[in-house]
Amino acid sequence: MDIIHRYLLNIVELAAIENENNLRSLLPISSDIQYLDLGCDDGKKTIERSKHIGTKNVYGIEISKLRAKLSISKGVKTYICDLNDKFPVKSKSIDIVTNNQVIEHLNDTDHFLSEISRVLKKDGLLILSSENLSSWHNIFSLLF
Repeated sequence: MDIIHRYLLNIVELAAIENENNLRSLLPISSDIQYLDLGCDDGKKTIERSKHIGTKNVYGIEISKLRAKLSISKGVKTYICDLNDKFPVKSKSIDIVTNNQVIEHLNDTDHFLSEISRVLKKDGLLILSSENLSSWHNIFSLLF
């Protein structure tokens, strides 16, 4: 691997760490919070965030059956679902929804945001993060 490629990978990894730290800093702390992670992958970060929150009420939605099984094995109550479809979650039942770098992969963002609004409680919190394709490290990555 050449030095430029390695450098760009390090920048991307550092950006991911900073992104996760920023997301976590926004999470409230309470043991009775109902937490839903949209695009929970294998559940690793979902569980880490739930421990930060202090809750055991942890839900996830993941499209990949394999990744969802891994999430379930970590203790996340995981639904297998396409986020472009209706979420299999009761209306007004969730205190916090996180969605980290998934929205840019969806084709119906209006429906997606409508579903988030539907499942969140009245004073619920959405923490949503998306890639910045115009950042300099992403531009260089696209070139390579």
